[in-house]
Amino acid sequence: MGKFYRPLRASLIARYGIATVRTWPFEVWNEPNLPFFWTRNQQQYFDLYKATAVAIKSIDPALQVGGPATSGGAWIDEFALYCGQNNAPVDFFATHSYAGDEKAGASNINDAIPQTIAKVRQSIEASAFKGRPLWLSDWSSDSPAMIAHVVKECLPNLQAMSHWVI
Repeated sequence: MGKFYRPLRASLIARYGIATVRTWPFEVWNEPNLPFFWTRNQQQYFDLYKATAVAIKSIDPALQVGGPATSGGAWIDEFALYCGQNNAPVDFFATHSYAGDEKAGASNINDAIPQTIAKVRQSIEASAFKGRPLWLSDWSSDSPAMIAHVVKECLPNLQAMSHWVI
């Protein structure tokens, strides 16, 4: 806890105040399902997530923490199962999705992101965390028409989204 507690308390909370920091979501890691961001296995990420989430919550239970922040909606089912079985705090689910993601199985690139988000929402609703917020915290497009399409198609299934990076 010491590694998380001191910087958060000394820096963020001291500078911005606890009321403001409580409005910030803490996403644990970036795309741990991709080997150039995470070189360990899924279980090790889940253990890191739990340790981090518990440390954050020990500072203030109202601080928001979530994950798994994987690319392409990966690991959602496993993450929900792990968190439920291991009493790991989850205030929100997060994933990243990109138009060129072939794993989405979309018939065209315009639907890859919305289809991934719809699938992730279904997974959350089928888990012990039914109703938890879903954040699309990293996605991209350089086409204004595609941006409008993605926003329109994703909004029914999530609570927040950020183009490129949140």
